[in-house]
Amino acid sequence: MRFSWIYGLLANLRIFANTLYYGSTILDKHPTSDNASEELSSDDRFHLIAPCLQQGVSLSRRARETGVHRTTLSRILSRFRANGSTSFERQKRCDSGSFEVQDEVAEVIKAHLVALPHLSCAAVHRMIARICDKKSWTKPSYWNIYRIQKSLPADLLTLSKDSAEYRRLYDMVHRFEASCPNEIWQADHNFMDIFVWDDLGQALKPVLTVILDDYSRAVTGYYLDFVPPSAQRTALALRKAIWHKNETNWLACGIPEKLYTDRGADFTSLRLQKIALELEFELIKGRPYYPQGKGKIERFFETMNLLLLCDLPGYTPEDKPPQQPGLTLDEFRRVFHDWLINDYMQRVNEETGETPFLRWSRQPQVPRMPESINSLHMLLMTISESRLVRKDGIHTNSLRYTNTELQHGYMREWVGVRYDPSDVSQIYVFLDNKFVCVATCSELSGIKPSLQDVQKAKRDRKKELRSKISLAQALVKQHSKDSARAVPPPPDAEAQVPVASTTEPLKTHPPIRRYSVDE
Repeated sequence: MRFSWIYGLLANLRIFANTLYYGSTILDKHPTSDNASEELSSDDRFHLIAPCLQQGVSLSRRARETGVHRTTLSRILSRFRANGSTSFERQKRCDSGSFEVQDEVAEVIKAHLVALPHLSCAAVHRMIARICDKKSWTKPSYWNIYRIQKSLPADLLTLSKDSAEYRRLYDMVHRFEASCPNEIWQADHNFMDIFVWDDLGQALKPVLTVILDDYSRAVTGYYLDFVPPSAQRTALALRKAIWHKNETNWLACGIPEKLYTDRGADFTSLRLQKIALELEFELIKGRPYYPQGKGKIERFFETMNLLLLCDLPGYTPEDKPPQQPGLTLDEFRRVFHDWLINDYMQRVNEETGETPFLRWSRQPQVPRMPESINSLHMLLMTISESRLVRKDGIHTNSLRYTNTELQHGYMREWVGVRYDPSDVSQIYVFLDNKFVCVATCSELSGIKPSLQDVQKAKRDRKKELRSKISLAQALVKQHSKDSARAVPPPPDAEAQVPVASTTEPLKTHPPIRRYSVDE
């Protein structure tokens, strides 16, 4: 008994050490109550009985060390030995799923909660109370309604309230990915979250049309300006996507096998269908009201916002007041193009594990290309406009376009004109669906034909025409005798028989005398 205080001190120190080792949270959950084991987590329960299982520590000693009642530890240990680690999980109540209301009342409550998801529990409670009064049923309490609502599946209530929200939260998504580059392209428009200056000094949001390769996530082409989404924008973006690029870090090109779009009016237009037939690719329309089908191209737009637009002046996210622009449209085009080629195309994609540039270029392939760039211009440029070739050039868009090639047989002819709205310094001239030349506007392009070039073109054309005239004259002269009308021969003299004239000789009238000198 002399050293009893020493044993007590050691026991307290051991309890303190075990508390530090197993965590103070065990003692914070009412360890002395009978329901302490129900309030502890699975890990906490295992730590309570671990020394008893591994080191043979008695329950009494473990109770003193942890401060948990011995009966609680005994119950936890017996459950573990009977059912293993599953005994640590919280057990459901035996009356779970049943309610303190009549079965027919519970069915009526569930029906109201499902059919009228916009109503609150209080509103449903008032409706059910009126029904119970008329049917002589026992009225349920508000908490009965609340517990029944919590027991209903969340997807059932969500579908009853909003089918679009149900698709977003609960519909299983099938992730499809192309097996090679140019197998599937995706196209979409985006009103960019940034304000830039236009030519008139107004702050506007530009519109971006993007063509994305499904396999590599590489942007094959784009079109950027202020014009709203249209079939013409898509055609111009396809023109840039299909043809070869000048940058060495941007090799994506070719005609796709399929083009995946949504069901917007511009993507379902007759013009895009004609383009698909001419270039021999298939148009695929996404399911209506199902944006998950465009996840890859929508991810590109989000990446653009996070890595580019948020760092530029004028960035204005949705539901935010407009910010002061800091760039013109031309400056913003240069910034976007530089980011696309040198940043996005060279950044490792988290899903593919490769950069879009490397994933597209390392796949052995020979892209399917159109016959020529001129045929691509004729198909994908703006809709052809008929213009008259005048002496001073072609007039369109209040501008004048010239090319010395127009002197060679195209003066006073009606020709088709196509152009890129983002670059009106030149137009593409066609006649009978055949490419003629590229006419330029000297005021915009700075390319103006010299006087010598004009005179040379006139001399060459006149020389060509005169040579044709000379050849025609020589040919006519060669066949002139054959083409002359034949003169019939005179009749024989012996066969001529004098015939008496039966007609009276003509009477001659004397000349009229007007003056006396005529007598």
